[in-house]
Amino acid sequence: MTRTHLIDACPIAPELWPAGADLGYRLRYHDHGRVSSGTLFLPPDRARARMPLLTWAHCFVGLDQHNAPSRYGLPGFELKFLSGWLDRGFAVAAADYKGLDGCGLSPFPGARQIASDIIAICPAAFELDERIEKTVIAAGFCQGGVAALHTSHPGPELHCKGAIGLAPPDYLSYFSMVTRDADLPADAFILALLAGVRISDNRFRPGEFLTRKGVELLEAITSLSVPQMRELLAPYTVGDLGAQQVTLRKPVAAALAGCQTIPQATAKSVLVCTVGVDPLAPRSIAQRYCQELTQRGAEVTHRSYTTGGHMDMLRLATTDTIDWAVERAV
Repeated sequence: MTRTHLIDACPIAPELWPAGADLGYRLRYHDHGRVSSGTLFLPPDRARARMPLLTWAHCFVGLDQHNAPSRYGLPGFELKFLSGWLDRGFAVAAADYKGLDGCGLSPFPGARQIASDIIAICPAAFELDERIEKTVIAAGFCQGGVAALHTSHPGPELHCKGAIGLAPPDYLSYFSMVTRDADLPADAFILALLAGVRISDNRFRPGEFLTRKGVELLEAITSLSVPQMRELLAPYTVGDLGAQQVTLRKPVAAALAGCQTIPQATAKSVLVCTVGVDPLAPRSIAQRYCQELTQRGAEVTHRSYTTGGHMDMLRLATTDTIDWAVERAV
């Protein structure tokens, strides 16, 4: 096969694989004018004639290449979730988002950019192993969950059979809540948001309203993982950063609105899942997404799990999501 998307592939250490994977590769491939990277895992039956592809949009792990899942691994709870897909015969691709792939910083929350990235890895996967079908399911959790709902134009070389959004966030409500009061503890995602908006809009200058300490911490987080961000910000309040009510600032509001506005052309089949009391991804935002998608003619299913919190989503939804995908990928 002539390679037009894939640049190269190298095996990655087995400790970075989901349990049950037979092979794991780090891919480098062409992605809309840049060289990007990601991971591909193959299911255990190497004699399998054909296998559908799950393209996975992971949760937020950081802003730059120091947090690339293809080098340092996906979060453990995501690897457990992906094991179930491999067991059912899916190949699994997981793109490093822009910034994580070494191209600058990630434009967090960047739903449309992520949607583009998780589609761009698919042709590279096909070129690596011709047994991978062009039958694709797009799915993601949290930051990746809302991005999966944006995968509207996969192109003629892919047959996108459905999109799965697991705990898709209501960014505007969440960031309004965590920045409403100067005395609130500083949420690590606040500075990640400001850094991401600055990348996507060069007119945005958070240094004009942040405190000196806020500016210092904004620069310090760019190479940190989420746990490291939380540790760094633990001693500080929203007021210490100067980040009160940042969602009232137009560039921030525009970036968040863009993430929560799904493109006109959408997947024909969509599954949206929510869980319990989840301040980041409440049932109400899922219902809005479902209503909007249904009005556009998509076949939409909403599954709500009554117990558990945000981080329980993948554990609770594993069987349901895979069964739903298998029905559509056959």
